[in-house]
Amino acid sequence: MTDLFSPPDADARGPDPRAQVALFAAWLVLAGYFVATHVMWRDEVRAFTLALSGADMVAMLRNIHGEGHPATWYILLRAAHMIVPVREVLPAMAAIIGIGAAAMLAFRAPFRGLVVALALFGEWMVFEYTAVARNYGMSALLLFLFADRYDPRQVRGRGSSWWPGALLFLLCNTNVPSVLLAGGLLLFWLVELLTVDGWRPTPALRAWAVAAGCAGLGALLCFATVYPPYQDAAVSPHLHEVGVGAVLLACTQVADYYFSLLPMFMWQWRPAADVLLIVLVVALPLGLARTPGGLAGGLVVTLALLLFFHFVYRGAYRHVALLLPFMLSLHWMVARGHGGRWPGPAEAPARRIAAPASLLLALLLAIQVGHAVVQLGYQAGGGVYGRAAELGRLLHRPDLRRAIVMSNPDVMVEALGYYAPNPVWLLRQRTPGRVVRFTFFDDEDLSLGEMLATARQLRQRTGRPVVIMLRRTLDPAAPAKVESEGYRITFSVTPRQTRDFLAATTRLASYGPAQTDENYDVYLLR
Repeated sequence: MTDLFSPPDADARGPDPRAQVALFAAWLVLAGYFVATHVMWRDEVRAFTLALSGADMVAMLRNIHGEGHPATWYILLRAAHMIVPVREVLPAMAAIIGIGAAAMLAFRAPFRGLVVALALFGEWMVFEYTAVARNYGMSALLLFLFADRYDPRQVRGRGSSWWPGALLFLLCNTNVPSVLLAGGLLLFWLVELLTVDGWRPTPALRAWAVAAGCAGLGALLCFATVYPPYQDAAVSPHLHEVGVGAVLLACTQVADYYFSLLPMFMWQWRPAADVLLIVLVVALPLGLARTPGGLAGGLVVTLALLLFFHFVYRGAYRHVALLLPFMLSLHWMVARGHGGRWPGPAEAPARRIAAPASLLLALLLAIQVGHAVVQLGYQAGGGVYGRAAELGRLLHRPDLRRAIVMSNPDVMVEALGYYAPNPVWLLRQRTPGRVVRFTFFDDEDLSLGEMLATARQLRQRTGRPVVIMLRRTLDPAAPAKVESEGYRITFSVTPRQTRDFLAATTRLASYGPAQTDENYDVYLLR
């Protein structure tokens, strides 16, 4: 059986440029639609708000310390806004990076056209890393650049080229999980050198050491930027349980942490869906078994990400999907003849393992195309990612332009900064601001009555109208309840509080549903 990710037979005469252009043009049309219709949500606007904070770049870097992300994305947004001071630099930067990564796949990847198409039109590539303005598209672009330029033979001479270390340094400072991806690339490179040259000093090994040093500096800078985190409530509760038993337990929970790679309708078919996902995830590194470097890099990173999601931060789709461009980058280098050599007797069985496993990687990529089709159908049918744009239009009414906005939970106001300039009051932090801290509060519960009292105090103190946003519709006939708002905080409502609130306010609008949890019932304090 032929490995699906080996170069096509037509590689000797080169790919068909017309097919490449047509495929990329089709991708541009779909990605452009997603970019044009995308509504910014809180995490995207949060980064933009932080990037523009402070009097200068140095002050901004101080503000992001402990936020949970390294500095590269914030620096890019700040620099772009300094050149073109408009809010549209946020989606523009994400789109430019996503287009660059897609162009690398379309025109440089040594894969068959089917594989390229499956990768291009997966939700991670066409939507999550292009239309959603976050820092994960940078990882895909840097991974593809590294894979395309990788060739240890070019650094066997005097000194070493600058680019491997520079790319790995940048990769470590796109997002925290990408530090693990940089380590996987270094492991691939090292295993290739050791299986080809053996355990002896060579110029190529010294070049690897230089690149490893650059990656180490990048990892240290990333750590210095994100630690100590002030987002203590967002950290995994398993962080302090590290031990052999906890690691073994995490290894049995593959399906729990990678389940976002499967379509949502399969959630009702558990545990059958769990078994399918475990098979697919295990097959990812096995599809690289043609070379020892590919197998080692794939296995270590798959396990390292699993442990990261268990002990540090439970990953959403954007985090988990990083595994896909990483695996593609390893296949990219293997298809170019890199990754080292197995001893003679081991080569044939390794190839027999890799060929069927590569089919399962293609299946996983095809499932991501299904995700994109669902996303397209949702948006074409009038669905939106969030409702902040509609809320912003409401707040541009003459009588609401000066209104103070408050919400429960607080995070719902973060996206508002992209669409309206209204001042925001953060209820749990008891301060004005636009960036919420996910931390533990002394008073974990907030009641509707307390919210109304705070709104009255704000109006009395400032003389401004007060707009209140709630995620859930109030029902005076409903019994008293306490609901979780995430990050170990709760919101309590009683029938008496509901009646008092409705008597003191006027409901202006109800926006929902949305793909995210940014649905609003909007009230104006009378």
